[in-house]
Amino acid sequence: MGIWRVWSPGMLLAVGVACGESNVLQECLEDVDCSVELDCRNNICEPKPEPKPEPKPEPAKCEGLNKDDEIDLDAKQLSVQIKAEIPPQYLPDAIAYLDIQPKQEGESILVGRETLSMPFAGYFIFVDLEPMANWGHPALGLFVSRDGTQTEKVALRFPPFSGECPSHYRQLEWATEG
Repeated sequence: MGIWRVWSPGMLLAVGVACGESNVLQECLEDVDCSVELDCRNNICEPKPEPKPEPKPEPAKCEGLNKDDEIDLDAKQLSVQIKAEIPPQYLPDAIAYLDIQPKQEGESILVGRETLSMPFAGYFIFVDLEPMANWGHPALGLFVSRDGTQTEKVALRFPPFSGECPSHYRQLEWATEG
């Protein structure tokens, strides 16, 4: 079994496969992709199947906020603050993750390979702007003061966690509703 090709200067004219005792010719005509590799088994020659695309990653699934979570922020006000920081083209798909453990001013937060410093006492929110994309895409880190009066934003490319959602993060699905 072997694949053969007939070339003219700069142009592939024909592709063929030697299958067992017979030669099968796949002619290249206009509008035919001559780069198709043929798979030859049991004296039957067929185009090789296209490789299957890599499965898209699933966004992390975290538990949602519940009545037992003791946070100082009003959930509806927090939703408004998050929406105000998300560029409109990302708003329909964005997913926000709130770290429910309050941070102190200057406390370090590891996000991917970066270490962020909490600018004031409050909460860290990670916003995945493209949850169905592989990492290295635009994301946001939001710092919100404990009373909700201060907000700072930082551009990110990686999440603060990978794989399973840590127990201290809550998924704020409502952050992009309405």
